[in-house]
Amino acid sequence: MKNVVLYGKSLVMSTVAASLQACPQLHVQIIDPTQPDVQQVMSTIQPDAVIFDLEATKPEFLLSLLQQPDLLLIGLNAEAHKALLWSGKQAAAVAANDLVKVIVDHQPTRKE
Repeated sequence: MKNVVLYGKSLVMSTVAASLQACPQLHVQIIDPTQPDVQQVMSTIQPDAVIFDLEATKPEFLLSLLQQPDLLLIGLNAEAHKALLWSGKQAAAVAANDLVKVIVDHQPTRKE
């Protein structure tokens, strides 16, 4: 099971969460970016993927996530119906199944 964090409380994030929660391969949690202990919560959850609104997320938050090289970052642009993967690739994200496929297929490169 993959841990997925949706970072934000917007209508878009709520809609995405409702769709992703139907997938048995994912454990989905929504994090309110205004709560004071966001970094601690993220550390506790240890997500495999973080989905965020490209238009509403502060760059400082994204930069803090760069210290986790195997973390899949997916920025959503609801107006353009696009998902921007941290690798810089763009993918059409018109359905929750598109996001599920990206998350489930992501294979981290764990160093031992």
